[in-house]
Amino acid sequence: MPVLKSHFFLYICLDNFPNSIMAYHIIIILLLIIISFPTAISAESHYATYLNNFAPFNGKSTATLDDDRLIICNNFSDDLIITDTITRSGHKSFKFYVRAANLNNDIKGGYKYTDLTDNSTKRIDNTAWGIVWNYTDQDNFYAAIIGSNDPSPHDDIFNNRTMIVNIIKVQNASMSVIKSVNLDKDIDLYTGYNVINVEYDGDMTHIAVGDKTLRYVAEISGIPYNPNSQYGLLAGPASKLSVERIVLRCNPIMPMQLKTEWTMQSLTEHIEKSTDAIEGFYTFFDKELNEDILKTGGRYTLALVKNGNRYDIIYVNGASVNGSEWTCGMLKGSIAPTQFIDNYSLLWYDAMMKPFDKDVYATIENYTLLSLYFPAQKSMIRFAKTLDYKKR
Repeated sequence: MPVLKSHFFLYICLDNFPNSIMAYHIIIILLLIIISFPTAISAESHYATYLNNFAPFNGKSTATLDDDRLIICNNFSDDLIITDTITRSGHKSFKFYVRAANLNNDIKGGYKYTDLTDNSTKRIDNTAWGIVWNYTDQDNFYAAIIGSNDPSPHDDIFNNRTMIVNIIKVQNASMSVIKSVNLDKDIDLYTGYNVINVEYDGDMTHIAVGDKTLRYVAEISGIPYNPNSQYGLLAGPASKLSVERIVLRCNPIMPMQLKTEWTMQSLTEHIEKSTDAIEGFYTFFDKELNEDILKTGGRYTLALVKNGNRYDIIYVNGASVNGSEWTCGMLKGSIAPTQFIDNYSLLWYDAMMKPFDKDVYATIENYTLLSLYFPAQKSMIRFAKTLDYKKR
């Protein structure tokens, strides 16, 4: 089966999935926290189907829409890889699967492609396709690839067509086969739809394939997952994929999710030069809490910095609950202006990094007093702007 014959790839990398998709068309958009305001969730689910036009994989020269399917054609000798950067924050666990059919997998074979080494036209009997994950670049990724294995033309009685599943690892441009499995049942052997599924539970990575019933074919331990990893599809030479759905669900590592580029030094330098009356350092002032429902995680010092049409609340110090997980520069929340003067919608991450963004709000009085209101918890916390931030 021709897989990764060379280290040159026809490669398309997409930045990220669209930030919003109709809620009744999808579940939510692949499990990770997107730090978008005002909505925040503790997991992210991206679901690419015809309902959202298979964004972002459509619209490329190699990927087109055909009714309710995404068609991906590879007419060349090198594997075509299309990926999307789903997370830049690592993950505790994930599930990624693709349901697709290889339309160029008939028993007749003889599918044409162009050899990029000499621009000649060649033929291949058995084409292949698969999924890639933990993709850093074209020289570092994992893949699960399936392709047919035809019986001998001279012994059709005792030989049956099977599907080969190859689990591969590419590290520093060196490819190795982790496991190879032959299947002759629970999988469509021709041009029908199959699912390739990879799951990571925080310890082991499990790979399963099948048409109507998934069969686990491999279990891998010790994969070092890259926080900036990408996920996507691989189409082998002369393959033609009809993709029905692409799904990724991830649980994020929250300290990584909330990490920003801010440091104490950069915050100080930025605020010192700022002419925005709201930007600045704010320290814990007082509180009115129903402590049977809500307790503070510490006497925080925060920084407010402008970010587009909102202000990010950056953690500086003061965490006592879960304090080892909070470091200076992490995102503690965001506020955005409403139609009411000095009133802001609020996103707040509590001590355990759980987001609050429903029925909460903030106010700023005289550009000096930041108040966070949690009406459902009958609680309020206030922070006062400090003018001696240089000493902190």
